[in-house]
Amino acid sequence: MSSLEYLQKWKTGTEALSKAVLPSEWELQRVQECVGGLFSFAKFKVGDKVKMAATYPVNAQDSWGWMSYRHLFKAGSKATILSVDWYDKSFKYMIEFDSQTWIDDSNNIHPSTNAPQFSISEKWLKASK
Repeated sequence: MSSLEYLQKWKTGTEALSKAVLPSEWELQRVQECVGGLFSFAKFKVGDKVKMAATYPVNAQDSWGWMSYRHLFKAGSKATILSVDWYDKSFKYMIEFDSQTWIDDSNNIHPSTNAPQFSISEKWLKASK
C-alpha cells in the first residue's frame, strides 16, 4: 500500500470516529496536500517505463530474497513503475520487470508463473524509451 493510499484510508477511518481527539478535516486535508506536493517531485510516475541505471548488487547475504531474480537487476533491464512511495528520506518505487523470469542456482533461466514486484530506490533507475 502506498503512502497516498494509506493516507486516504486513515482519513476515511478518522472521519468515522468523529472529532474526539483526532485531527480535524482541515488538518487531514493539509497533510494530504503536503504529501501530494512532495510526491509531485518524484522523478517517475506510476506507469512510467524505466530501466536499471546500474547493476544492483544482489547477493545471498544482503538481498537473499532477490537471488532468484538477480539476472533482472543488471544495468539496462527494463521495468514499469507500479507505485511511488517515500521512505528513509528518499523516493522508492515498486517496479515490475518486463522480463518475467527467474534464475536457478545453476544459472538456468525459467519463465515465472507470477509477476514479482520489487521496491527500489530512485538512484538505481533511469527513464527508458
